[in-house]
Amino acid sequence: MYYNNMSRVLFLLMILWCSMPCLHAELSDEDTALIAAGNVLGHAELEGVGLKGYFYDLKQTKDRKPTGLHGGNENENELLKELHAFFKSGWSRKKLSRYYRSEDAFFAPFIYMPPTYERYVPVAIGLGDSRKPQSQWECKPSAWLIVYRGRVIAPRTGKFRFIGTGDIYLGVRFNGKNVLEAGYRIPLLYNAKNPRACFVSGFNLQEREQFLKSRKGYELVRGIPGCLVWDSELGGLVAGTPFSVKAGQAYNIEIALSESSGGKCGFVLFIEDITRGKDSHARSYDLFRTANVLPDTKAIEKLYKEADAYTSFSSIIFNEDSPVWRIAPSQKSHKKP
Repeated sequence: MYYNNMSRVLFLLMILWCSMPCLHAELSDEDTALIAAGNVLGHAELEGVGLKGYFYDLKQTKDRKPTGLHGGNENENELLKELHAFFKSGWSRKKLSRYYRSEDAFFAPFIYMPPTYERYVPVAIGLGDSRKPQSQWECKPSAWLIVYRGRVIAPRTGKFRFIGTGDIYLGVRFNGKNVLEAGYRIPLLYNAKNPRACFVSGFNLQEREQFLKSRKGYELVRGIPGCLVWDSELGGLVAGTPFSVKAGQAYNIEIALSESSGGKCGFVLFIEDITRGKDSHARSYDLFRTANVLPDTKAIEKLYKEADAYTSFSSIIFNEDSPVWRIAPSQKSHKKP
């Protein structure tokens, strides 16, 4: 009788284990190779291990007709107005429904894109070809938005905060709340009477400090190797609003990246466990990642050169033992609904 009961228990445990592959299945060698090749914004074949993202071209409608928005300083206010409406709506999909959206999604296990020329972005996600003139690209540089969505499982219980920045913008919404807004422009600060109120890159030190105080828990983080340009132009990366999680529980997360002018761009997103206190002077932080892989900086630099998007390359330092916030088993198809 004892052995019969034990056999049943082992059989039930085996069924339970096999029914939850998304919680403990490691990346295959093929998937790992795809990431190691330098896919800084994600890849269509990484479903289940990365956050699900779509590229929105705000210069054209879903029918491929011009919207009147385009890159460049002379039109940037109108673009920021549109982005403001999107973020103010709670990141509503309906606010983006009129714009062109990439046919298929791509899945990103981390946000790590050292500064490069912005024309690399359409190439990276298969909407441009560096061997052809931009007039033949499906989407041209500037005036675009990428939105990643998904659910992640907290690796441990504690209090955390995101640290990062973007050119022009990086935003994070966690568990339904905006917890990080960083970059050269902050669309949520857009004001029609004073459009330049959201131009963070133009802030003096006092204005930058006022912005940080207006966002609960925000502060500047400086001195991370590879982030010199952001230290000098923005005063550093931004640490966002703290939030608490419980190990094993799943949480909604949304990440937005945007560029407006068509010049240079770049993005990075770290996460810091502040359960026992903050460290705003650390030399490196944990990379926020959803799979047990890390960026291949040499491969990224090589791809920048091949895409004719190379500028002075700087590898942004991160902790190689960064914890993994695995994707909850709720993302399935990467095709359009």
